[in-house]
Amino acid sequence: MWEKRLLRTVTDPSQLPAAVDQLLTQQHASWDALREGEAALRVTPTRWLARGDAAAMVQANVRRSASTFAKTDATSIAERPCFLCEVNLPPAERGVLYDDLVLMPNPFPAVADHLTIATREHVPQRLARRVASLHRLARALGDERFVLYNGPRCGASAPDHFHFQCGRARDLPIFTHSLIDGHVGEQVLEAGNRTALHIRHAQADVATAAVERALGVLRMAAPDEDEAMVNVLSSWRHDHYVTLIFPRTRHRPDAFYARSRRLAISPAALEMAGLVVVSDRDQFDEVDSAMLESIFGEVCVGADDARQRWP
Repeated sequence: MWEKRLLRTVTDPSQLPAAVDQLLTQQHASWDALREGEAALRVTPTRWLARGDAAAMVQANVRRSASTFAKTDATSIAERPCFLCEVNLPPAERGVLYDDLVLMPNPFPAVADHLTIATREHVPQRLARRVASLHRLARALGDERFVLYNGPRCGASAPDHFHFQCGRARDLPIFTHSLIDGHVGEQVLEAGNRTALHIRHAQADVATAAVERALGVLRMAAPDEDEAMVNVLSSWRHDHYVTLIFPRTRHRPDAFYARSRRLAISPAALEMAGLVVVSDRDQFDEVDSAMLESIFGEVCVGADDARQRWP
């Protein structure tokens, strides 16, 4: 039962940051796996490959290999227990309830204060009706954190159970982009070979409507699918909702499926934000700017295509 795992239920949005801090403090004290994960992240090798608007950093995070190589086909999902359902969580894991979402520490972090934010009910990963929830969560968590969403066909390791993730915004290179805080409305934003629809508004309803329109446009290009392939980031910054929608063409690049020495990179929202997780330490030194450009060129919608959709 979820009630036994909840340290606190938050109804006042202004109390959520403090509740998250209290949760992390309690979990660091009581959960060995989380302490080990946080300690490993602190010594994880990183390397900048680009700066400025194309900023990208690679991270040699071997503890993320289960996520990198997660099998997300229908057969594999049906054959394994859902690791976001309460009955299957680690005994020591606890959470904070906000709206219908439970915020829980991730013991395999890629960023500081990495949380998984899951529904209590086992429902599919679909963003269309939860954009307002995304923005409420982003504002409640404040300007030091971000919220991300990975689509069920391009990054979500649990496409059968709805969830967001969050962490510290300072860890994502995309938030240093020169255009991130300077434009009100919608525009196409380029970051290397990654392209996003950048939506920035002060009013929640306006921001939510703009994101829903964009998702609708993308959905028209994939009418046979439940949802267009997207990765999404959102944060409350300088009194505005900033949301980035990265449209995708593929889940993983060709090199990921190589029969020998598979590429240990599976692009999702963190990679779109410029934090490229390499879960094989031996491949870390081999990743260079040309390789990243090739990977993103395979899996992302190009800037010209994006501008045709959003003139």
